[in-house]
Amino acid sequence: STPIKSSAASDVYKRQMIFFVACSDDDKPVVNDAAIYKIELEASGKDYIANVHITNSDNISILDASTGDVAGQSSVDENFENRRIYVTSDKVMYISVQGVIISEVSGTLKMVVYRNGKEIYNETVSVPDLGNKTKSLYYTNINNKE
Repeated sequence: STPIKSSAASDVYKRQMIFFVACSDDDKPVVNDAAIYKIELEASGKDYIANVHITNSDNISILDASTGDVAGQSSVDENFENRRIYVTSDKVMYISVQGVIISEVSGTLKMVVYRNGKEIYNETVSVPDLGNKTKSLYYTNINNKE
């Protein structure tokens, strides 16, 4: 038997594939671009120690927002009282923030993180709690998955 000739257009049509992608309103967008971060910490209580540790991988200065002074070049690690606000001096890709509160009497720590002006993290912890005199809050956008 003689094979039937086919046109180039027909061959292309036979090789076409169709892909469908669906997204839910609940899906969070993948964030892989740099941004300005602001970190607000507020400690209160009696006989407490509060500490903050902030680090970014972009070697961008972290400013004390109340004074405008450089609090640290790429990282801050310091004790504080009452309220402290930090802001990155430029856009950073990756950032980690940890706030710690220690007290045997009473202590509360609130930490709020903003990305490009939008609140992305807001948590509060109190001590002592069931005998635990130390608690921490932690925010990072570093993904440790391989």
